[in-house]
Amino acid sequence: MTQNNLTQIYWLEGFSGVAHGKHVISIEDFPEFLKRCNETGLQVVGLKIGNPVQYLECILHANDSYIQQFGKTAQETWYFRQ
Repeated sequence: MTQNNLTQIYWLEGFSGVAHGKHVISIEDFPEFLKRCNETGLQVVGLKIGNPVQYLECILHANDSYIQQFGKTAQETWYFRQ
């Protein structure tokens, strides 16, 4: 992942498409969250360092698995083009 120093967001290098944020996870729960994402087809494409630091905001690719689990609406949306 690459880092954007101004906003403390780390992105999956080379990602293009639509991603949705605001999925806040504790650092302790992060490994299990990643495991569940892999099992269900969700792809974490970005991480935002939370405040306090013990929390991460996961930014997920808005793929078919995302839509099935969360619907088409989101609190925060990111668009990437290559």
